[in-house]
Amino acid sequence: MVLIYYEGKEVSQVKVNGKDFFASDLRIATRNLDASLIKTVQVYRDKGESKKQ
Repeated sequence: MVLIYYEGKEVSQVKVNGKDFFASDLRIATRNLDASLIKTVQVYRDKGESKKQ
């Protein structure tokens, strides 16, 4: 199983041009994205995510 992490947290979605990209299976998404075609990567936090102290 392929897991993607950013700053120690698991990535739950991959979007391409703002649209879900293989939302049901991140393995399919990551295997079908050619790295040479990716210009920019942006990371968004869930709006409901709260900071734990």
